[in-house]
Amino acid sequence: MENSIGKNLIIVVLIVIAVILGFLIFQRVGDQTTVDTSDVSNTSSEENVANDQSQETGDFVDTRDLSSLSSDEKAVLKVPSNGTDEERQGHFNLAVSLAKDTSSVDIAGCVGDPVVARVSSSNQLFVTNSDSLEHTIIFDQDNSFIVPAGGQVSIESVFSKGAGLYGYGCNNNPGVTGLFLVTE
Repeated sequence: MENSIGKNLIIVVLIVIAVILGFLIFQRVGDQTTVDTSDVSNTSSEENVANDQSQETGDFVDTRDLSSLSSDEKAVLKVPSNGTDEERQGHFNLAVSLAKDTSSVDIAGCVGDPVVARVSSSNQLFVTNSDSLEHTIIFDQDNSFIVPAGGQVSIESVFSKGAGLYGYGCNNNPGVTGLFLVTE
């Protein structure tokens, strides 16, 4: 009985941490930029990304292993929230060049695979967790999803602002885990 209570307490603590992280990410998203999306069919010109948290990590420690990512993939995860228009446009262009058409993303190790997923706003999106540990994927204060170990969840209605670039986090790791390039 005590073991069951201890496990439940751990789950509740992890959920609280995920909600707090989601709230913090949501609070920092306020800076949205206009970018040229003419490269991506007929998308709107809004780039909706989570801000780069690599400078202010607070008590959060990045436990992800990014060694398997290319230098461009690592660079695209550093969203220039306070950059110039040219830096933001360069980041968007890099994201477009790395984007892979898919309807499923794996978040093993809290690293998105693919790092930039091109998805249609009208299609259903699946997030897979091939890890042996549960992960929480966080878009903003209102949109976080628990993905069980070895499981998959379907995500809908996360991209309410339309076409653009959306960042997401995982568990309590600082920074951006991956990006969705949403097309109409």
